[in-house]
Amino acid sequence: TVSVVGGVIGVGLYYMIFVGGDVVIWSGFTGVVLGWIISPIMGLLVSIGIYWLIRRYILTRPKGLRGIEKMEKYFLYALIVTVIITGISRAGNDVGNAVGVLAGFEDLPPLTILLLIGGIGIGFGLYVLGRRVLKNVGKNIVEMRPSDGFAIQTAVMIIMLLATILGFPISGTVVLIFAIIGNSMIKRLRFNKKTVKEIMYSWFLTIPVTLLVSMGICALLFWANPV
Repeated sequence: TVSVVGGVIGVGLYYMIFVGGDVVIWSGFTGVVLGWIISPIMGLLVSIGIYWLIRRYILTRPKGLRGIEKMEKYFLYALIVTVIITGISRAGNDVGNAVGVLAGFEDLPPLTILLLIGGIGIGFGLYVLGRRVLKNVGKNIVEMRPSDGFAIQTAVMIIMLLATILGFPISGTVVLIFAIIGNSMIKRLRFNKKTVKEIMYSWFLTIPVTLLVSMGICALLFWANPV
């Protein structure tokens, strides 16, 4: 999400500086940035609220270790459902970002075909490259039980669904990280600050890097094919 927006802004800035004309719709960009700021905060707060409800009304009921293990098993089944729904909403948001830059062009395949191709690409990327991210988020930040995972993923699911329905491109990864932090806060657990910092630094650096790269590619294209 962030890399796509950074790349698009880079192209727009190149045209503004070197070609002429205000091609960036700054009001739309401002709305996207506000979504990036609000969505992680909402992820943190919603995760805290959901886990508080779970702890208050569900986790206090089982008796003994066996009862707790049985309850956590039910949460594991519920977690699988929320992960599937979250995956659907994230795919809709991420594929929309990847294919969105093509939506305004003519002489291209129908948008449905483009979305299908983008979905296949995301699925392939998850299979080939997603394992490291999965391990980093799932194991290297904080230890979680199924009830924790359910609270976290439900928060992400709600926010991603709302953002996708409303058409806002947001970073599901950042929402997830803040939801994990929120869960750790309400449980008063320490989380791996080093891993969180590394993820956040990479997120913040993505915008300027993709912006500069897209401007550089535009410069090369104009140099190779001067108008």
